[in-house]
Amino acid sequence: MIRAAAAALALGLLAQPAAALDYTVRQEGRGSVVIAQGAIEAGDAAKLRALVARTRGVDEVWFNSPGGNAVEGLVIGRAIRDLGLATRIPNGAMCASACSYAFLGGPIRAVDNGGRYGVHMFTAARDDAFIRDVARVVRQNGPQGAAEVVMFIEQRSAKLAAERARFLVEQRVSLELMTPAFNQEADGMNWLNAQELRRYNVVNTR
Repeated sequence: MIRAAAAALALGLLAQPAAALDYTVRQEGRGSVVIAQGAIEAGDAAKLRALVARTRGVDEVWFNSPGGNAVEGLVIGRAIRDLGLATRIPNGAMCASACSYAFLGGPIRAVDNGGRYGVHMFTAARDDAFIRDVARVVRQNGPQGAAEVVMFIEQRSAKLAAERARFLVEQRVSLELMTPAFNQEADGMNWLNAQELRRYNVVNTR
């Protein structure tokens, strides 16, 4: 029972609450671009696939997102790769946290001057509901409950880290990208400069 409760609590690692991601389509030259703006939530990859399927000439996705659901960021990235869409962070836009992985799905990736790409550790520490649930499990089950919660979160965190590493390899991005991400606590953001973007192969076009 305690392990089941811990599993439910650890789902808080997967998301950060914020305004939902919104997709719009804009004509650019001979093609169309999808503008993805807002926070990433479960199901957003499926919405993107459906939008591209019913829209002619989409060849690029432009991001402006603070992040959101960590797992869905990877799912969006793989959907973008399957669809063969380039990705871009335009001037004045940002792509951070979960968005930073979604962006990497583009076989061609660009960050315009004035665009920002940010990485940090994933966390559930800012989720008030999650913290209350942890406190309840510990209060009801004492040290055993606390140990079970800690063990499950450790295991889930390790799995998420491994999933990210595998994703970076799939997208031909340097595993060294995990260093600035894991060195930055979740309450801050490591905004990569132009040299770092190229060093880690986050950007692969001029």
